Amino acid sequence: MPKKPVGVACNLAGTFNNGWTGAQPAWTVTPESLKCQHGNNKITWTLTAQNVPTGFSAAFTNPGVVFKPVPPWTGSTPANQSNGTITADNNFRALPAPVKFDYTASVTVTPNPGTPYPPQTFSYDPDVENEGGGIFAAAAPRKPAPKKAAKKRKAAPKKKSKKAPPKKKKAAKKKAGAKK
Repeated sequence: MPKKPVGVACNLAGTFNNGWTGAQPAWTVTPESLKCQHGNNKITWTLTAQNVPTGFSAAFTNPGVVFKPVPPWTGSTPANQSNGTITADNNFRALPAPVKFDYTASVTVTPNPGTPYPPQTFSYDPDVENEGGGIFAAAAPRKPAPKKAAKKRKAAPKKKSKKAPPKKKKAAKKKAGAKK
């Protein structure tokens, strides 16, 4: 079973200054779009929280990875593990075309006991792409072109296009009794 690691770095610099500032953390998800080949894939998301404010801890929420409803995720429901990671199986067979599954990764910053501030949750939306193709979705081989089609055809001479003659301006009609 191929293992597919996803690194989720959440840099919390600027999100807290004697209270939540309203600023969003900087996210780096590697890879941003995880590509999976057909078969059984084990996806593991690992969080690296940077610049966690003093008096707080950061971890994935529970659930920390939630797939969007459309298109419906074909793998197992992502589950938080006791070691702080999140795992999901992505077992699929050949698809006629790639399918992207958008998801939300969420991190909650929780105050340690005695820290007088509320927890704060931040979210980011990367995706997983199940690649198309494979042995079950292979296209039928193409038949060779008939010999007649394979011969070079003489290019037909280009026809010269005739330009329409310029339109004549209509002379203004003179009204009876009008001065020149």
